Amino acid sequence: MGKVIYEFKKGSRINLNAEKTYEELQTIKRNNISNILEPPEVVEYARNNPQSELHKGFEWNDSKAAEQYRLQQARQIIYNIRIIQVEDDVNVDVAKTVEYIPYTHLDTISGYKSTIEVYKNEEDYEQLKQQAYRDLLYWSKKYNNIVEFKQIFEDIENLNF
Repeated sequence: MGKVIYEFKKGSRINLNAEKTYEELQTIKRNNISNILEPPEVVEYARNNPQSELHKGFEWNDSKAAEQYRLQQARQIIYNIRIIQVEDDVNVDVAKTVEYIPYTHLDTISGYKSTIEVYKNEEDYEQLKQQAYRDLLYWSKKYNNIVEFKQIFEDIENLNF
């Protein structure tokens, strides 16, 4: 078997040693009777093991942590808002609708741009395509053992980017 490399997903902004983190997560999982890794157990482990790698991944100052949580909530609001254009005003339940995502996050910026502006700007649009392609590759690797998706994954790999 070849060398194993541990890393965090690109763009995740997690500044921890991935190998140590993985080992600690595996320890937590093995110590769980159901052999399932659950976030509350990860937090508890990190809290109780101040020298652990996982401990470094959390903000332990409650005021700062609360503000970080609110920022995460803001990201979720921005990320999940949708605009639904209804083409038939008579009956929304059966009308043809088109869904738009009003804001787009590009890996090179810390915030969100108007999706329309991203599509109109050649450089931003190219970056969005590259980002989308990386996401597609990620998903194809994550689910590559699902045979029903084999053709889709092959098509993704054959894209010219």
